[in-house]
Amino acid sequence: MEVAFNILVIILSVFLAIFLLLGIVILFYAYKLSKFAKKIGKDAEESVEEAKSMIKGMKSTIAPAIAAKIIAKGLKNFTKSSKVTVKKSKKK
Repeated sequence: MEVAFNILVIILSVFLAIFLLLGIVILFYAYKLSKFAKKIGKDAEESVEEAKSMIKGMKSTIAPAIAAKIIAKGLKNFTKSSKVTVKKSKKK
């Protein structure tokens, strides 16, 4: 009975060592995965901030451009429908 008990203790010790090593390997890869996920999150956050600043810059330039387009269109419509003609002066 004592021999069977010793064999059982050895087998359980071997399995315990195997599972301990597997646990360490899994923790190592989980740590690497979490660092990679943090890096991806940080890169995504930087991209969003860059997009925000780009949109903010575009907003400040697009509004005057749209206003200029509307004014130009109004002037064009006014000059087309106007009955006034401008004579060019001849230089002597």
